[in-house]
Amino acid sequence: MSGSRLPVGLPIGALNHLVTGLLTPRIAHRFANDSLLRFTPLIFLAAGPALAMTSEASPGRRRPRSGGGYRQMQRLSQELSDRDWRILDDLARLRVLSGQQIQRLHFSGHSSRTAARRTRATMHRMHQSRLVERSDRRIGGMRSGSSGYVFGLSPRGRRLVGSGSPLGGNRARTAWQPSPWFLDHLLAVSELYVDLREWERSGDDFELLRFDAEPVCWRRWSGFQGRATLKPDAHVVLGHGEMELHAFVEVDLATEGSAALRRKAEAYVAYWRSGLEQHEHGVFPRVVFLVPDERRRQQVVDVLSRLPAETWQLFQVGLLADAASVLTTSPQNLAGGAS
Repeated sequence: MSGSRLPVGLPIGALNHLVTGLLTPRIAHRFANDSLLRFTPLIFLAAGPALAMTSEASPGRRRPRSGGGYRQMQRLSQELSDRDWRILDDLARLRVLSGQQIQRLHFSGHSSRTAARRTRATMHRMHQSRLVERSDRRIGGMRSGSSGYVFGLSPRGRRLVGSGSPLGGNRARTAWQPSPWFLDHLLAVSELYVDLREWERSGDDFELLRFDAEPVCWRRWSGFQGRATLKPDAHVVLGHGEMELHAFVEVDLATEGSAALRRKAEAYVAYWRSGLEQHEHGVFPRVVFLVPDERRRQQVVDVLSRLPAETWQLFQVGLLADAASVLTTSPQNLAGGAS
């Protein structure tokens, strides 16, 4: 990486621990020789919603139903491999991954048969340890095994990872079950992440510096009509040579009509005109709509072309099948020229 590039994209676990000051069993495991960690009781408060981790002897603290006490969680954290932690980090980042996506992300160095077998064994072990939940819905039919399951962090897994989970650390008591249509959307966002990681491994001289999914990527701000929240599906930062490419990504599965598309586009225009993103980060990310087919692409372009011409520079529309190449090439505006 060039020395002139801005230092962007801390790993999600490290970023959350730096921001909140929360010490999870994972961090305790990494710094187990630190004499400061030998004192009990341990109490560390997060900066967001009230979140505390105490010793079992602390009065008035109920044992969490979903995973045992601090010592038990610490023992579990020490049993996990680096690969296990990377899988948990990705589930915290994305909320859901299919078994096939986990295989492509974390077992790509093996033959397809070996990779599938090791993926099944790893996810079965994590499920047995109650670190992940498996969706009853399978992709590819009943004979597809673990590669056909959809996985997400369990309440115990979210507690172990800590506040890195978009679903909220150890506050959750029950498994999170998205609706079928929302699950399809989440898996499409996860597929974008997997595609970019595979593109990165291909050696095409680019790095995925940052990938924030919902709700981490949301932007809250005050406009003329009061408080507002911009809700992209992802915020992506890619490094290529001396360049950094920033994008707000909308993964569009053709489930919304023209009116909803226009409201979404107008929200981006309003946020751009506020100048907040430019002031805080020095750049406004291009807004990339990724769509399933050419028909939907034309529909989205038609909606965006009704916006004021000076805002066309903000938007780009591409196919989901070409997502990696769209995001890793020089920005093109709605009219087809360079931004």
